[in-house]
Amino acid sequence: MSKKYIIATLAILLLPLTLGAQGLRGSYFLDNSIVRTKLNPAFSPRANYFQLPVLSNTGVGVYGNIGASNVLYPMDGSLYLFLNKNVPADQFVNSLPAMPGIDISFDTNLLSFGFYGSDHSFWSVETGLTVDASVGLPKEFLEFAKRGPENGRVYSLKGFNIYANASLYASLGYSRDLSDVVKGLKIGAKARLLIPAAETSAHLG
Repeated sequence: MSKKYIIATLAILLLPLTLGAQGLRGSYFLDNSIVRTKLNPAFSPRANYFQLPVLSNTGVGVYGNIGASNVLYPMDGSLYLFLNKNVPADQFVNSLPAMPGIDISFDTNLLSFGFYGSDHSFWSVETGLTVDASVGLPKEFLEFAKRGPENGRVYSLKGFNIYANASLYASLGYSRDLSDVVKGLKIGAKARLLIPAAETSAHLG
């Protein structure tokens, strides 16, 4: 396995993607947001809506136990990537967790719409796709990326594993405004059907 290939793989795996997560959380506080019903089915926007497939609501997140402090090193007023020769190999290797890991989540809307059945009741329908994946990287994999071949040393990829699953989902939500009973009171509920679509896994023992 060439060092260039390993570097390219690391660059992809460590890319900090947070395209949709912050937007969804921020929408929780917007009265007219059409996506905050994802977080609380009691919420409802002020008007009926229809969301375009994929383009209207897509989120990607990457999480792991490797942080910036593991791969970026400030030295002499400069910031170096761990692959730089100025970064001691032992310092980098010792900073790594026993089993570095990365979790990836992806969620996209396929069809979504909502409408008022009356002045006080709101219905929402949503279908979408979710993908969850996890990657476990042997510590020696990253050590080889840093040190390269040294005196004929053999690096082991034992423990490398990857798991991914994809699911389709459909949900039906209902919200009722009870302000005529208690000012500002809304109740809601949502039923969700989850359909497994694909699953894959690999492990080097």
